[in-house]
Amino acid sequence: PHTLYSDAVFAKNRIVKFVYWHLLEKPMLKKAALIQILERDQVQPLRRRGVQTPAAVVPNAIDPAGTPPEEDLAWSTTGPIRLYYLGRINFHQKALDILVKAVAQVRKEFDIHLTIQGPDAGDLDTLKGIARQTGAEEVLTILPPDFE
Repeated sequence: PHTLYSDAVFAKNRIVKFVYWHLLEKPMLKKAALIQILERDQVQPLRRRGVQTPAAVVPNAIDPAGTPPEEDLAWSTTGPIRLYYLGRINFHQKALDILVKAVAQVRKEFDIHLTIQGPDAGDLDTLKGIARQTGAEEVLTILPPDFE
């Protein structure tokens, strides 16, 4: 799984997740030979939920071939502070609502711009609403994922 089995994850759509977890996912995980996790701290939530299946940490990777050489990188001291988020648009796991609200506060004192790029995990419209309500909309760019 590519998710933490934390209480926060199970809080949204609680009834549906309870049924799904007990009827499908937990039995499947208990029968698996091995579970792939992204970080070591993802083991404990599984154990607390009664899954003792061995787990292997296999972190997400970045292809070095797509990364510019270090000597080509330089910090800019002019223009806005630029923040980038690449990943799923998911509040419960990524806290993007908190990030957007923070950018709305920071923009009152600093020139800042936030770019969010990734697939919608169901929270995109809510994210746009928060950006509108807080004034972050003016300094926010939301882009679809680019898997190329």
